Amino acid sequence: MDAAAGEWPVADADAIVCINMIHIAPWSACEGLMAGAARILPAGGPLYLYGPFRENGAHTAENNLRFDADLRARDPPGACVT
Repeated sequence: MDAAAGEWPVADADAIVCINMIHIAPWSACEGLMAGAARILPAGGPLYLYGPFRENGAHTAENNLRFDADLRARDPPGACVT
């Protein structure tokens, strides 16, 4: 699915789960995810984000550092298509 698309193939949802995307995808994909979630989720509907995120510039766990490095080696930032 193209998260940055103006229309998604889903008209509505109770929740959205996004795993391992926004930390490595182009910014337009993150913006599209937020806009799409606003379109299809009910008021207060949850958007769950999961990934090897950082707090204050540091990974929260050693395995997240390794996982992030592995993802970036396979698909460098900006290389994926939105």
